[in-house]
Amino acid sequence: MPDDIKRMRYYNGLFLQEEEFQLEQDYNVRMRRIHNARLHSKGIVWGLDVELGTVADTVIVKEGMALDYYHEENDSEYQGREIIVTEDRPVDLAPFVGGDVVWISIRYDALPSGDDSERGDEPFNILETF
Repeated sequence: MPDDIKRMRYYNGLFLQEEEFQLEQDYNVRMRRIHNARLHSKGIVWGLDVELGTVADTVIVKEGMALDYYHEENDSEYQGREIIVTEDRPVDLAPFVGGDVVWISIRYDALPSGDDSERGDEPFNILETF
């Protein structure tokens, strides 16, 4: 693994700053993703069935969860990120013609979220999406 695994050690009188909260969050996310990559395999965990839609030229990807298997460009540590689809999603197949082979896939994404001028100038959430 590229980096030592460090987690916060809390004690009475410790003055917590942003760095300590970030270390705690990074530790928990990293350990969960290492667990996913080492103990499970990439692919569908549950759901994500594909059904014909009620509207012409559509299919519905049902809610579900999958794991990917990735590593940063400059990092050899593989991790498994969770990709969660919380509600059924229609997929438009109108650009394709009969007989075309179509592969439907999802990819993990993380976006800044949560604008609130009373909390500062930066988004305060990260939306894990696909």
